[in-house]
Amino acid sequence: MELQTILTGLLVLTLAPGCGAVERVFFIAAVEREWNYAPTGKNIINPQDQGAADKYLVNGRNRIGSVYTKTIYRSYTDATYRTEIPSPSWLGLYGPIIRGEIGDTITVHFRNNGSREFSMHPHGLFYKKDSESAIYMDGTSGHFKYDDIVMPGSDVTLTWQVHPDDAPGQDDPACIPYVYHSHVDTPPDTNTGLIGVISVCKPGTLDAKGQRKDVDEEYFIVAKVFDENANWITSRNLQKCGDPTECQRLLDNEDEDFMESNLMYTFNGYVFAQLPDLLACSGDKVAWHVIGMGNEIDIHSIEFHGQIVQTEQTSDDNIQVFPAVFKTGMMTVGSPGHWIIGCMVTDHYAGGMNAYFIVEDCGAQTSQKLPGNTRNYYLAIEEEEWNYGPSGMDKYNGGMLSEPGSKAEPYFAQTTARIGGRYRKARFQEYGDIVFLTRKSSHDTSLGILGPVLRAESGDDVRIVIKNKGSRPFSFTGHGLTYTQGAGEMTGHSALSTLAPFMCTISTYLMTLLAQMTRTAS
Repeated sequence: MELQTILTGLLVLTLAPGCGAVERVFFIAAVEREWNYAPTGKNIINPQDQGAADKYLVNGRNRIGSVYTKTIYRSYTDATYRTEIPSPSWLGLYGPIIRGEIGDTITVHFRNNGSREFSMHPHGLFYKKDSESAIYMDGTSGHFKYDDIVMPGSDVTLTWQVHPDDAPGQDDPACIPYVYHSHVDTPPDTNTGLIGVISVCKPGTLDAKGQRKDVDEEYFIVAKVFDENANWITSRNLQKCGDPTECQRLLDNEDEDFMESNLMYTFNGYVFAQLPDLLACSGDKVAWHVIGMGNEIDIHSIEFHGQIVQTEQTSDDNIQVFPAVFKTGMMTVGSPGHWIIGCMVTDHYAGGMNAYFIVEDCGAQTSQKLPGNTRNYYLAIEEEEWNYGPSGMDKYNGGMLSEPGSKAEPYFAQTTARIGGRYRKARFQEYGDIVFLTRKSSHDTSLGILGPVLRAESGDDVRIVIKNKGSRPFSFTGHGLTYTQGAGEMTGHSALSTLAPFMCTISTYLMTLLAQMTRTAS
């Protein structure tokens, strides 16, 4: 049978006449690179809180800073491994995208140009034991083990198949994500940087160059806290400290502040909104592949401000992942602006796990929203004393909340060293109109300290008037609603990023509940 070969620069497609399946060939090497998690050194998303970023980014006597030596996967044109094929800038430190359709064969020629043994193990693809590339006691020997550990300077060829069992189902998006990574000692291997992404697609999704033809943009977001204390090359990275001996001492003593300074809360290897070129036009169809990698702290809820993603037959503004969980969200891009993508785990966001999604008005006609009503809500931000245990009783274990020796005592006993169970809080309180004189009472005591429920139907405009009676600036943002940004705004919020304190400032937010934000029936 005559075969036709197409050289694309990234891969070789070998097509059999009359068959849709192809062989996709990649040349990938593990290479050492200097990686800067924050090239500008700035907290781009919150410049007023630069100090929070500096503890991770600034090099000093007892700090490494934002630049680390990493070992990462990179793609090449051929087996000489001399001509590197650039990856998209937004992919960051991760290895090249390996795409395939159901029935395809993926052939990877892997060379280890690192300084220690590594491997290249896939998720979501079918392989035999001689292409698993993972070392463990599996009862095999001889040539079945050659791929498990690839020594520095050595090569291995891996053959993987795109099997229907691991491919998108009838109701899934056209492509779904997986990863590949080194599997010699997975935690330090991946913290050193050896992770790449895989896209498994339905037949007919990819063009002759292996690129998707069914969407305007496709992005992979890998949420991972890189633990640079567990990088195989940590000893060399410690030499970047102003006083390497001091940094080695802090590491040996597991100094909490030093260890934390070496945790990088990243999207694709970037922190504090440094991830470049997440771009789209209003109305574009964008596929978002969100991937979790790491350990027990890598539980992430990724929010897309002002946008809607449809994932797992549900519409929402966020996607949740944890280690080795791979999800796809489909988006029809909304209003122009600089929109935050961020992890809603507070410590992760504060540590820099955020980015900008930049949407432009490219002149395309966007879909019209359904007709609906305008619903007005008037909310005041007010301060009050809040008691977390108003009855004083432990209704679960019995006894008083402040009873000496009880489980509740550390939280509710008021002493010279303890506040107790009462705190000054700020909360949303609903009023009847813009005069803000008459409170609207709620009979739903289950809401507790929460603000009122804001209800709307598909197509409705939701007009929210906020009066800040608090003692500091606050703001308002709504999940599950779409909105526009003010001129020059880059916060992801719909109006002012903060509300002025003391002066009872009033701000108005106009948001819309689109049809795709309602839950999809199963």
